[in-house]
Amino acid sequence: MTFGEGDCTFFTRKDILRVHKRFRETSPELVPEVMTEGQATSIQVPRDRIEKMPELVENPFKGRICEAFSRQGDGNLTFEDFLDLLSVFSEQAPRDIKVFYAFKIYGCMPFGSYVATLEPVPDTLEVARLLFCKKPIGPHLATPEPVPDTLEVAN
Repeated sequence: MTFGEGDCTFFTRKDILRVHKRFRETSPELVPEVMTEGQATSIQVPRDRIEKMPELVENPFKGRICEAFSRQGDGNLTFEDFLDLLSVFSEQAPRDIKVFYAFKIYGCMPFGSYVATLEPVPDTLEVARLLFCKKPIGPHLATPEPVPDTLEVAN
């Protein structure tokens, strides 16, 4: 379902109204009961309020989750950012989108790019090693012991 130019969600209109209610509950003094399209992209709820949601409060990656979905990169979320976050974590979201955000949240992107101060990941084989090896990989760490058949699947 399209809700704005270039923006998509996997929610129905009814779902979007429920998401708006949840967004408003995080900061009722900031978020109006009825939002215009312009407000959906301009009113931001502070990151600390999003992180206090029951779904995120105990998650050690809550800060990175907020940053990954914040268009400004600071973790403060507009309604559209919040809708994107819940849409990606929904059952309806395709796996490739979930994988993209997983890399964004956990601090590395495939194909040689990187986020923040983490070292670049040179290729998809290295990503597979990072994801499926029992021991961490690094110049000062032990040689990884792959989980049986995992790297075969990655190739």
